[in-house]
Amino acid sequence: MTRHTVLVLGLAGIAGCKALQQDPCEKAAAQIRGKYADCGLSVSDDEDTGASESPECTDAAAAETQCTADCYTAADCGVFTGEVTVDWADPRWTDYIFCLTDCSSAGSECQEGDTDCPVVPECPADTGSQAHPDFALVPASTFDMGCTPNQPYCDPDQVLHSVTLTHTYEVGATEVTQAEFQTTMGYNPSTFSTCGATCPVETVSWHEAAAYTNAVSRAAGLAECYTCTGESPAVQCVVAADPYTCAGYRLLTEAEWEGAARCGTDLRYAGSDAILDVGWVTENSCATTHPVAELVANACGLYDLSGNVHEWTQDWYGALSTSAATDPTGADPTAVPPPSERVFRDGAWSEVGVHASVAFRYRTDPARGWSTIGFRLARTSPN
Repeated sequence: MTRHTVLVLGLAGIAGCKALQQDPCEKAAAQIRGKYADCGLSVSDDEDTGASESPECTDAAAAETQCTADCYTAADCGVFTGEVTVDWADPRWTDYIFCLTDCSSAGSECQEGDTDCPVVPECPADTGSQAHPDFALVPASTFDMGCTPNQPYCDPDQVLHSVTLTHTYEVGATEVTQAEFQTTMGYNPSTFSTCGATCPVETVSWHEAAAYTNAVSRAAGLAECYTCTGESPAVQCVVAADPYTCAGYRLLTEAEWEGAARCGTDLRYAGSDAILDVGWVTENSCATTHPVAELVANACGLYDLSGNVHEWTQDWYGALSTSAATDPTGADPTAVPPPSERVFRDGAWSEVGVHASVAFRYRTDPARGWSTIGFRLARTSPN
């Protein structure tokens, strides 16, 4: 039976949603202190911010105003250098939303009641919870794939078997974002477009995802791993090369996806045995996607492999064997009858937590785009 994504947000989940969400002030402060912990950043309030005077600062959006960033000089942050003016309409500044409560919280140089004191975020040691590289290297390995002992729930198709991946491979640290897809493809298909530029792109077909990887390969001067015809979003793609030897960017094979999610462990989810540490699922998502990399990464430095949106893989869906496999690529497309569904993995904002485990499998028509399915980039490492 085809496993489609179903919204199962019950009354208890809805009632508990608000309590599970992080306070907006704490979240905004964490974004500044954590994601750009190595930056020397100071923000001066040139105009009346309209921010809440309440110590609770319940409305983070009230602080979005024209301000000036004076000391943003860390080149490794990759956004701006030198003296710039904050433009809140620019999605690159979404992480700089902050709350102003009273001036006593801004520093000893400010007096309570001042309206123009600078806000200087603290710069503690980076914990790694927000700062992340574009890609992580996952080493060649042999691991048990499928229903391993620690999995919370197993379907019959999660057949336990040994898999050997002979190539080290690069995996996108996050799911492809709406901003990345828009910049590369010229449109944003996402149902949750108001979630923002740093939220995962979704409502993309398998073919659109493959076309995106080709576009990234072309921009990098690398071989394309798919042959695509037509224009997005109606593009049609087929696999053009062995994924393990193709030099360009591509989708993960199903085995690569599970190997990256497990990263040498038998944790239930990608990075933890507790789903709310690592994944946006029915129990905490409030029925929407969320910006990437807000929760804990797994041991390989990969985010959102157990929630937010499902992720397309390269493979055609087929029954798994108990026999050991080396560099598997999914069901044989020349079989009679041929496979008709592609595999997608990961949990999603619409799925209960147990369906976000590292072993859980899904499949659907590759021509369909769902508001629960996105993807991430991969590439066989050239080294």
